[in-house]
Amino acid sequence: MRGISGTIRRAGSILWSGAQTASEYFVTAPYLHFVSPARVAIGSGAMVLHVRGVFQNGDTVQVGGADRATTFVDGDDMTVPMTPADFAAPGKLLVRVKRGALKSRVAPLYVGPDPLSPLPRAQSIVPDTVSAAGGDFPITVTGTGFAPGDVIVVDGVALADSDIVSATEATGTVDVDILGAGTYPVAMRRGAATTQTKPLTVTP
Repeated sequence: MRGISGTIRRAGSILWSGAQTASEYFVTAPYLHFVSPARVAIGSGAMVLHVRGVFQNGDTVQVGGADRATTFVDGDDMTVPMTPADFAAPGKLLVRVKRGALKSRVAPLYVGPDPLSPLPRAQSIVPDTVSAAGGDFPITVTGTGFAPGDVIVVDGVALADSDIVSATEATGTVDVDILGAGTYPVAMRRGAATTQTKPLTVTP
């Protein structure tokens, strides 16, 4: 087969340089369109990520630069298993597809709530008055705009067991022994942003 030599450039980057046969010359990089889902909640369990685009059997999906076990479904769909460890912290996972030395564009998989979505708003707490002698107690915060990854904050400290029940309800457990008697602010937190507060009164 007749050979071809030269250099291929795109946007200032060298994609190929040297001498190859005509069949090798026409090898193209895989095209990555998007991933599904494109956003997951912090702490999500194991799941299958769909990678959509234009692919060939033998292409490999990379997440964060590392090869992942890839299942070729068809020419426009591949899947990779994701583990809870992938979703342990908020951030952005960079997904791409490689074919030999050629690689696709990057598509992001976001972990955590959308920073552009409305901030959560705490409207009430139950209970709002407790006794310091009563020990730890569950607290329920009602409001609007709650999303996975949001946490309840009491006196500036996030409750480790914060649970977003729905977009309007969150629950957690307060350690009253740490607080002692007094009045403390309760709020919802998303990332570095905290909502307006509601007072929690602890009596002696």
